[in-house]
Amino acid sequence: MSGFDPAWLDLRSGADEAARDGDLLTKAVAFASALPSPLIVDLGAGTGASTRVLAPHLPSARWRLVDGDKELLRIAAQRCPDAEIVPLDLASSPLPIRDARLVTASALLDLVSAQWIERLVRDVVSGGAAFYGVLSFDGLMSWSPEHPLDEDVRRAFNRHQRSDKGFGLSLGGDAVVYARECFANAGYAIEMTESPWRLGPRDMMLKRQLIKGIASAAEEAGQAGTAEWSVFRLDHLATGSCRIGHQDLFASPAS
Repeated sequence: MSGFDPAWLDLRSGADEAARDGDLLTKAVAFASALPSPLIVDLGAGTGASTRVLAPHLPSARWRLVDGDKELLRIAAQRCPDAEIVPLDLASSPLPIRDARLVTASALLDLVSAQWIERLVRDVVSGGAAFYGVLSFDGLMSWSPEHPLDEDVRRAFNRHQRSDKGFGLSLGGDAVVYARECFANAGYAIEMTESPWRLGPRDMMLKRQLIKGIASAAEEAGQAGTAEWSVFRLDHLATGSCRIGHQDLFASPAS
């Protein structure tokens, strides 16, 4: 899996925080808080955004940030100075979640394969941990004003999402539902809810990069007319809006 641009991660952080479901956050915090000094492992941690969201609610927690991108982890170490930093290829290495109370992942599940999710579930369940996975793209997007190519671009982008991102063929928008089924089959209690981005005129910088990224992926997937679609969307940056679908998932041992 290739690394992400730190500028992109910073740009999206506000939309991520606004979209994250508050009830599931509260339940994840409550589960972790049952131990006096819980270990929380963040997989695909990037620059540590999830840790920065959760840490104020869990002042006694121990943090382990895991990612394959050393540059992102260098930034994470600066922003989360008390965290253990673990550079690791998540695609091929054993997951370092032994003794974890809570395993977290943000915007990761839609990039991985069914086999990787199955391994994640086995490892989480074997240790009796809970899993808190947020902001997994669910394949849905809508735009205002509408354009005739909106649906074609969405489908092409979803095809691109299901290509190999370094973990085998990705599940893309189906990933969070598959993870839910795997945890449920393992006897875990499951809660899942929508956590969409809702972007408007105040999110022009994020929308600009989002439109460019969607158009590029759709073109790579063979969609014609993406340049026309992109120009239309960029022309409406100041007035247009969009909804990009995500799902949050909390899976915990059944009581």
